Amino acid sequence: MEWFRVILSKKQIEEEGMLNKLKDQFLKIYMKAEDSTDMALLSDDEYLNERIGIYFSTACSPDCDVMIRFYGGSPSAPPMREECFVLAGDEDVLDSL
Repeated sequence: MEWFRVILSKKQIEEEGMLNKLKDQFLKIYMKAEDSTDMALLSDDEYLNERIGIYFSTACSPDCDVMIRFYGGSPSAPPMREECFVLAGDEDVLDSL
């Protein structure tokens, strides 16, 4: 299993509300998942070049696969623990970083 990352621009987040939409969609999937252990959506804690990385933990697949594709997600290394926070989902995922 692998991590996936979606990149959102500052404009997508602040003007289009894309981060809130993504988070709301994730929470609906998370609440319906039979086993949501280790399912989490993480975010970089600051912008880099006007962009933020949003990470789907390994346990998000296959439940979030359609959403990951919709937002243009791609396989990624996990985020650095000291540079991210849990946006939604299982907070214990941070312990695995």
